[in-house]
Amino acid sequence: MADLGHDIYVGNGRGTEYSIGHATLDASTDQAEYWDFTFADMADDVLAQIKAMYEDSNSGKGWYFGYSEGTTSMQVALMKYESELSNYLNRAILLAPCTAEYEDGDNPDKTRKNLDDPGVFKSIGVHVMHGPTWEDDLQNICDNLDKKYCNWYSDYSGYETPISTKNNDHWS
Repeated sequence: MADLGHDIYVGNGRGTEYSIGHATLDASTDQAEYWDFTFADMADDVLAQIKAMYEDSNSGKGWYFGYSEGTTSMQVALMKYESELSNYLNRAILLAPCTAEYEDGDNPDKTRKNLDDPGVFKSIGVHVMHGPTWEDDLQNICDNLDKKYCNWYSDYSGYETPISTKNNDHWS
């Protein structure tokens, strides 16, 4: 698309390894406040990004391509801001929607659906998975929670981008 002369904008969802900055909070020391956001908050970010793209591009309405968490963020944004987004977008193409049904047929303790227990991580002070203090947080999980949590998160390396435990609670 860029080779054909189209403007390409890449969104940067909050809480990712590429978006760890904040105006007043530190992701390592202010974890409870920093990671206290939901997909509804991320939908606000989608709207802001789309508006910024529209205002910057001078080329009319654009197209949104969302992948994984980008699909969920856009779906929530469309629920909250459908009429406003229609001013800026022709289409939203949503690929690889999020899911939490990870399976490990060889070890039932490593099946994501067996870990659904809202609030369990926040109850021991873990506010983000795979965040900037992940080694300490994983040790905290292993020291204070059922071994199924320790086993699953110690061995699972398929998702290494930070994710708020508040969003983890929403999967449950």
